[in-house]
Amino acid sequence: MSDRLFTPEELEAEEIKETTIKNGLRAEYVKQEKIIDNLLSSIEKYMIYYGRHSNVFSDLMQLKSQLNANKKALNEFLDVIC
Repeated sequence: MSDRLFTPEELEAEEIKETTIKNGLRAEYVKQEKIIDNLLSSIEKYMIYYGRHSNVFSDLMQLKSQLNANKKALNEFLDVIC
């Protein structure tokens, strides 16, 4: 291990590099979150239109619950890495 100290320029360059990586990761996962939101919206519209009489209503309720759990986990993951 070295006792060498980093210069302010080196620290700033590393910070910029780290910020760029974090922004790239956030952008990638924000796309996934938008897809989940679109799917949840479509499921909600289907459930409203066809109501409880639909043969897949209970399956959609379960899927909606799983998607909300996935979205929550994704947001928690983003909070940790960014």
